[in-house]
Amino acid sequence: MSETKCNMCDWFAKKSRGETVPYWGETVYESEHFLATHSTKPFAEAHVFIGSKAHIPTIFDLTEGDNELVLDMMNAVKAAAKEVISLKGAAKLEMYLGDFQKGEHIHCHIIYDSSDKE
Repeated sequence: MSETKCNMCDWFAKKSRGETVPYWGETVYESEHFLATHSTKPFAEAHVFIGSKAHIPTIFDLTEGDNELVLDMMNAVKAAAKEVISLKGAAKLEMYLGDFQKGEHIHCHIIYDSSDKE
């Protein structure tokens, strides 16, 4: 059985070695479990990426034993949302699942897109 390459796991390994990570800018939140960072290639006017440091494919792979991890994910979301709201006045949480999810590694985005404010 061959393992699937995970870009996000590679990025976290690079970060732990002090290397530059594609797409990651200024850190907004960091803990043992999660990282929230401004995107250097944003898909919206403001864009903060939030990713798990551990390889967890999706939210459906979380269990009741992961309560600490889920709480920490929400702390990362809150910090990222506060950051985007301080910059733009509003924020939106996006998490893609199923066929919408690119890469099997739990992550989400806090964004601001003025086209949504109509």
